[in-house]
Amino acid sequence: MNTDPDSSPSNLPLSSDYRKFLDLFLSHCAGRQLSPTGTKHRKLVWIAFSAWCVEAGLSPGQVSKLLVYTWIESLRISQNTSNNYILTIRQIYRLAFEEGLILKSPLLNIKPPRKTKKNVDVLSAEEIGRIESGLRNARPSRRAFRDRILFELALLSLRTDEIRTLKWSCVKGDTLTVIVKGRKLRKFPIGDELRFAFSEYAKLQGEASCYVFRNQKSALDAAPDESSIRWFFKGLLKRGGVIRLSYAGPHLWRHSVATILYRKTNNLKTVRDYLGHVYLSTTQGYIHLSDEDMMESLKEIKEVVEDERQKNFGDGVEDHA
Repeated sequence: MNTDPDSSPSNLPLSSDYRKFLDLFLSHCAGRQLSPTGTKHRKLVWIAFSAWCVEAGLSPGQVSKLLVYTWIESLRISQNTSNNYILTIRQIYRLAFEEGLILKSPLLNIKPPRKTKKNVDVLSAEEIGRIESGLRNARPSRRAFRDRILFELALLSLRTDEIRTLKWSCVKGDTLTVIVKGRKLRKFPIGDELRFAFSEYAKLQGEASCYVFRNQKSALDAAPDESSIRWFFKGLLKRGGVIRLSYAGPHLWRHSVATILYRKTNNLKTVRDYLGHVYLSTTQGYIHLSDEDMMESLKEIKEVVEDERQKNFGDGVEDHA
């Protein structure tokens, strides 16, 4: 039986118990005036899940967390999609419990499995150097000055929204004031190259805008969307011949800057302050050590052990006979 919600017919027959759950959910959605598209999709999820349970000979009260996870795994869908499916099932079970259709069920507190963190590719210092060389060799133009600004902001480790919504009023003299995550203000020094790029870019921008990077698709004075910013950074990587990475947004640069800075300083607190984090545990997730880094660390550990051995035992071998 096909258990994919996206390909399941909406009129798939259900047992009376599962049908009651669905009717209760649909009346709940109608009362709250939820999106018809979202309601329809959740309905299909429940129909597919119910059909799978009926085929297995299970009533709503016999379904366990393990069975839900087994069904999700059989669909071979993305983690975000599977999380949405699980949350839909949980919501319907909670409504049924509140209305007395079910007395007890482990699905009332079911949670999506934790996401597995993916290894993030980062830019090396050599690649960043190649990108800067490409910027230096570029002919003066509006795009060249824009890319220079993006490059400098990326080295300051600004986030996507902080770059996207940056306004000219934030650029004053030698200081760049940015509203960062948490609605806090952070001030960054503006170097000579960034100051010059801001000045020339403002002259070539054309139509006056309060935003440094204006949304060219909008008739209004609006900030660009996130996809536009990622597209800008994609072009920035191409200037240095870096084409191995599928993602090129500011988040990549934050990870890269954090990793390079940690390799240079070996001080986690310095990296934390530079990124604007509150907790060291958050910063740790931004540092990615290569196999060469691990081998270098192992070499340093062995040197420390050897120094201690020399200090305590010298070059001789202790005779235990």
